[in-house]
Amino acid sequence: MPTIAPLVITEAERAELQRRVRAHTTPQRAAKRARIVLLAAEGLPNRQIAPIVGMNQHTVAQWRRRFEAERLAGLTDRKRPGRPLVYDHDQRLRIVATVTQEPPDPASHWSHSQLAKELVDMGISASQIGRILADLDIKPHRVRSWITRPDDPGFWERAADICGLYLIPPTNALVLSVDEKTGIGARSRTRPTTRPAPGRPARHEHEDVRHGTAILLAALDVHGGGIFTATDLDRNTARNFIAFLDELDAKVPAELDVHLVLDNGSSHIANSTRWWFHEHRGSIRTTRPPTPPGSTRSSCSSRSLPGGCSSVGSSPQSPSWSSGSWRSSPSTTAPPNRFAGPTTAVPCRPPEHAGELVWLHRACPRIT
Repeated sequence: MPTIAPLVITEAERAELQRRVRAHTTPQRAAKRARIVLLAAEGLPNRQIAPIVGMNQHTVAQWRRRFEAERLAGLTDRKRPGRPLVYDHDQRLRIVATVTQEPPDPASHWSHSQLAKELVDMGISASQIGRILADLDIKPHRVRSWITRPDDPGFWERAADICGLYLIPPTNALVLSVDEKTGIGARSRTRPTTRPAPGRPARHEHEDVRHGTAILLAALDVHGGGIFTATDLDRNTARNFIAFLDELDAKVPAELDVHLVLDNGSSHIANSTRWWFHEHRGSIRTTRPPTPPGSTRSSCSSRSLPGGCSSVGSSPQSPSWSSGSWRSSPSTTAPPNRFAGPTTAVPCRPPEHAGELVWLHRACPRIT
């Protein structure tokens, strides 16, 4: 005859205890405690429950008493006493305040050892600082960057126009993407590379001789793949860029419009460069490639403008640059061999009025 009355549990408690026993994600200690309560509710004594759950009968009696007193909450672990905090709240705040400041030069971020040296008066070790920062989920070695863009309401419409030049080639026109790379290290090996031989791979010297830096200016034919480059540039200046545009203009057939995609580099937005575009517009026509269903692309060519391309209210000393085609294209036949000159994209959105021009920068120069 049992000496202890069966444990009384409600139907809701029984359902929860059974769920804990059946669940594969329940920790074993929690599943054993739930099983103890269920067996005790069936009237089994502690000495019979103990071998079933693999515990001592005194442990079984303890969990039985805790369930009677606290119900389901009594089956969870209580907060155990441990070592008191060595570094209190104020000291942890000091660690956070230090790690959120600029690190000493030339370090790019705080290391645990640097923090320990900075907080030497606290007597804290680098490993302890690492544990505190991990507990606070502070990672000074990780940096996330972002791009700040001016709040321009017409940005996405302009971006769609430029992307349209890449996705839908305009009629009788070249789309050229122009950019430059400055500060390229010009280096050569101190000794010539030896060719491979039987049983011996090619070998080359690991030391380099530096010959200063080089500048590369290139225009990519977006749809044809041709490249036109300008080398031997001493500086990235508006004069060199205009010379490159003159070379480019001479190579492209006269019957083709030219669309240039440019960023806002210093040589691209200089006054002399703007005057070059102002003087090379000629008679400009509007060409609008067919827009496929579902496309949000707008026309990407300039309208014919009376009296050049200066916008309304612009002074003659600073002409507005509408990044449009600078060359007339009276022919309506398909363009000849694409790479008589490189093909770059000029992101130019046609203004709605003859006197209104839009100055566009490169929005998506790598779309293919």
